Amino acid sequence: MSDFKKYACELNELANELFDNYNKAKAEYDRAEELHRKHPERGGMVEATKAAEIAEAKAKYLSAQSELKEAETRLIHGNDSIISIRAALEKSIKSAYSANPEDVDNNVITLINSGILSDDEYIDLFNKAVNNGNTTTARLIAAKADENKNNRPLLGLIAEKGRSLNGSRELSKFDDLSEIYYRCSHNTAMIPYWEELTANMIDAF
Repeated sequence: MSDFKKYACELNELANELFDNYNKAKAEYDRAEELHRKHPERGGMVEATKAAEIAEAKAKYLSAQSELKEAETRLIHGNDSIISIRAALEKSIKSAYSANPEDVDNNVITLINSGILSDDEYIDLFNKAVNNGNTTTARLIAAKADENKNNRPLLGLIAEKGRSLNGSRELSKFDDLSEIYYRCSHNTAMIPYWEELTANMIDAF
C-alpha cells in the first residue's frame, strides 16, 4: 500500500459504514411502512387487541422513519468527514513532496552533472528515485533533464514527470472518489454501485 492509498481506503471504509447504516435503516423502514399500511388508523370504536396492533405498527413506523432520516443525515455529514480526510492527505503529500536537503543523493547529482548519461540512464535513475520515495532527488534529475531536453524527447518526458511530483495526481484521484460519494449521498439509488464504481480507482491509488 502506498503512503497515500490509506486515505482512499479510509474514505472507502467511511462510505461502506454509512451506506450499511443507511441500507439497514431503509430496510427497517420498508418493513415498518408495510406493517403500518396493513394496520391503518381507524376512527370510532376499535377492538382492544386490534387497537394495540395499530398503535404498535404506528410506533414502529414513526421510529423507523426517524432512524431513516438520521441515516440520511449521516450520509450527508459524511461529506464533511471526507473533507477532513482530504486535509490529512494534503498534509501528508506536502510532507512527502517538499524538497528535503537530507534526501539529496550526491552520487546521482554527480552523475547528472557529468554530462555522460544516456537517455536510458536518466530514466533508470529517475525511476529508481521515485520508487524509493526520494522525490527530492527525482525532481533534481527531472530539472537537469529539462535543461538538456533539446533533441532528446525522452528527457522531455522525464522533465514532465518531474513537474507532476507535487501530489496533484493523488489529490485529483481522491477528489474523484469524493465526487462519487457525494453523488451517492444525495442519490441513494447509486449506493449499490459504489464498489463497482470505485474498486479499481482505490486499487490503483
